[in-house]
Amino acid sequence: MKTDRRDSRKLAEDNPTGSLTPVHLPSEEEEAFRDLVRARETTVEDRRRLRLRIKSALLRWDIHRPDKMLAWRPRYRQWIHTLKPTPAPRQAVWDEVLAQLDELDTRITRWDQAIQTAMITHPLQPLMVALQALRGVDWVTAATLVAECGDFSQFSHPRQLMAFTGLVPMEASSGKTQSRGHITKTGNVHVRRVLVESAHS
Repeated sequence: MKTDRRDSRKLAEDNPTGSLTPVHLPSEEEEAFRDLVRARETTVEDRRRLRLRIKSALLRWDIHRPDKMLAWRPRYRQWIHTLKPTPAPRQAVWDEVLAQLDELDTRITRWDQAIQTAMITHPLQPLMVALQALRGVDWVTAATLVAECGDFSQFSHPRQLMAFTGLVPMEASSGKTQSRGHITKTGNVHVRRVLVESAHS
């Protein structure tokens, strides 16, 4: 059942009373910066999935990395480039996968340079510098927070920010019974991811 007409009438009635909550509409420049940050995040996720496929392929081929070699560190990267899986079709697959990995690494480097350049002229550049004074917050986290939340003026209380990120417990309470579960995860996934990563750092 379409409710556009009823919704419009309700908004028109509530507007004069001041009961509507204003929201921040990002400018074109803010949206462009957010697109840039999200493009980097998408590429990082693509690389993570490709790395999982590489590790799965090595397991299928019964190839194990040397002891005391940490995955995806420089030594590990050199080691996987020296592998020569057999037979020939498998080698062709391996060469293509490694080429994709190198391309994603290069693309992420380009995104990093583009974001850092955009941060210099961003209106909220002082805020991004201030955020990096917090433990566990680097320039990527600061850029993501500003790209997704702006200057945080839309949040009048920390509870609103946590609800926006989905970092609040779900609740199913009735009467005197209170029941809370895991976090809702219904908010902004980009902000939630960088906040959790920063907490781990």
